[in-house]
Amino acid sequence: MSVEDKVMGLAEAIQRFIRDGDHVSIGGFTITRNPMALAYEIIRQGKKHLHLYVHSHGQAFDLLIGAGCADAIEVSYGGTARFSPGGGIRFKKAVEGGEIRFEDYTNFQMTLRFLAGAMGLPFMPVRSLLGTDVVKKWGFDEEFRKSNPRIPEMKMATVDNPFTRDGSEEKIVLVPAINPDITLIHAQQADRQGTVRL
Repeated sequence: MSVEDKVMGLAEAIQRFIRDGDHVSIGGFTITRNPMALAYEIIRQGKKHLHLYVHSHGQAFDLLIGAGCADAIEVSYGGTARFSPGGGIRFKKAVEGGEIRFEDYTNFQMTLRFLAGAMGLPFMPVRSLLGTDVVKKWGFDEEFRKSNPRIPEMKMATVDNPFTRDGSEEKIVLVPAINPDITLIHAQQADRQGTVRL
């Protein structure tokens, strides 16, 4: 039985799989497992208008923002302090200068959003956000949300728990799933069939 060989060079991979305007999630955590070679190749090929999703991220997304490759980002934490050049300075400057749209979530919310996408669900419920400003303050404005069909019209929704038995008005928050076009990860091992080991 022949198996397709999925091994290819960086230039071919980025050219084949990333298009301008794609929604791209980036793996890694602050200073570990950032897909730096992929980020540099995206910059070399001049990809534009990317919508990024990152959990707690550092160097790769900062470089993409600094190079003008991204128009929007959904993030729970961005920065690496003294461990990378600038320590997230491109992200900070782009936000302060109004050069990038951003939406802020908590670490737990981003985890649940990725989980919902992986499970094929439209959203995940969470209680821990009630009473926080994360529920109240939205980064993407209404016009941007309505003009982009890939972005939910609401950052999140607060609803009544439909399973309460005593008639109480218990509230829960629903966070939308993340369904990127592609995910960039750095792994320690991969085989020719595309099996990845972290």
